[in-house]
Amino acid sequence: LLSAALVSRCGLPLAAARARCVFVDSSGLVTSRRPGPLAAHKAPFAHDLPFVRTLADAVALVRPTVLVGVSAVAGAFSPAVLGAMADLNGRPIILPLSNPTHLAECSLAQALEGTGGRGIVATGSPFPPHAGRAASQANNAYIFPGVGLAALVTRASRLGPGAFLAAAECLALQATAEEQEAGLLFPRFSRVADASAAVAAAVAAHLIASGDGMPPEGAAYAAMGGRAVGATALEAYVRGRMVNLAGGPPRL
Repeated sequence: LLSAALVSRCGLPLAAARARCVFVDSSGLVTSRRPGPLAAHKAPFAHDLPFVRTLADAVALVRPTVLVGVSAVAGAFSPAVLGAMADLNGRPIILPLSNPTHLAECSLAQALEGTGGRGIVATGSPFPPHAGRAASQANNAYIFPGVGLAALVTRASRLGPGAFLAAAECLALQATAEEQEAGLLFPRFSRVADASAAVAAAVAAHLIASGDGMPPEGAAYAAMGGRAVGATALEAYVRGRMVNLAGGPPRL
């Protein structure tokens, strides 16, 4: 998905996009020079790089701008690794996404302290605020309800990678300027219903445009700028079909 986003948004050839994504697994850096066989799904990302065993050595070699942690190895983002990321980048992006909390690669406090407060941080587990910075939790609750609702209302035949790219790009636009100033990458969870409605509308528009879904009956259909469906009409439609557990009518 990251490679596909680089292709669609940045115009990179697929090989160049994959070259921007470098992986470290339990055996070390995934490279074409690593001894032993590689699983088939790792082969497209086995770049021509020297083989090193530790994440710290990989950071020094690759000089990344982003760390994405999905290892379930507590402490994998050590002070040395975080410090190296801060040395390499003015605003290093640190994403310790493993959960539950005790398996996170680092905490919010450790990410901010390790990067001198300059890190752009989202965690997969909940953490308390640190030094005035709230925790931006990268939780699938922001994505799955909207994707599921979009699939239902459009009677989608499939959910391809493009549907999840549409969801991700829409969610990235939902944080307000005030939330971003507070260090949040996503809207506060108190606004998750609004984010879900926007995601549902964006994914529904993608599904209809790609032919994987059909315009829902009763929703206004309008071609806008090459996109098959007007997002405003779709968002009003999906909001009318959301369950409001807090009570009261859905907000249109």
